[in-house]
Order: sequence, then structure tokens, then C-alpha cells
Amino acid sequence: MANLVIRFIVEMTAYAGLSYWGAANGSSVVARVVLAIFTPRAAMGRWSLLLAAKRWRLRDPTAVGSELAIFTGAAVALGTSRLVGRSQAFIGVAVFTTIAVRLFDRWPSSVEATSRTEPTVIRGGT
Repeated sequence: MANLVIRFIVEMTAYAGLSYWGAANGSSVVARVVLAIFTPRAAMGRWSLLLAAKRWRLRDPTAVGSELAIFTGAAVALGTSRLVGRSQAFIGVAVFTTIAVRLFDRWPSSVEATSRTEPTVIRGGT
């Protein structure tokens, strides 16, 4: 469970890094605001379509590749924003967390799918 919490924090950090990159690299104030808003939104859209815990989410190893592509994009964005040390630390934690989640944690959707039972109906007896 702790790995999933750390993975969530890494995901939010990726979005923050992409937003920082957009705010730091636009050519005008309008471009900076647009990049700061829409760059992380594009990553969020990809994550929610392909990686969110749904019935049709991508399966490993395709999911790992897509997840690491988002994390690598955020790390490159941080690196190009002159935050190379933070970029390297981020990608290290992101790769470690991605592997740890696959090795030690079960996805909630797979656990729910195997333990579903029909609801018990309790009838009042008078």
C-alpha cells in the first residue's frame, strides 16, 4: 500500500514538473500560462485514459512503458529547466516506484474483480 501512495506522489510531482517547465519556458506570459496549464493536462489525459484503474487499462509491459514515458517526459522537462539534480532524483524514484508497485502491490481493480460476490439480501421476518 505504501508503494501506491509513493507512486501517487510521484505522479503528482510529474504534473508539477511539467507545469513548472511550461511556466519557465514560454516566450511570452500568455505562452507560459498556456504551457503551464496544458502540458500537465495532456499527461493527465494520457494517464487517465491508459493507466487509471479501470476495466480496460493497459496491461504490463505496455502500461510500464506508458507510465515511464510520462515520468521520463517530466524528468526531461525538469532537466531542461535547469533542475538537473532534481530531474535525476525524480526519475530514480519514479523507476524504483514503478518496479516496486509491480513486485509488491496488487492493483485494487484486480483484487476487487477476484473477490466480488453477490450482495446479501436481508429480509425482515415478522
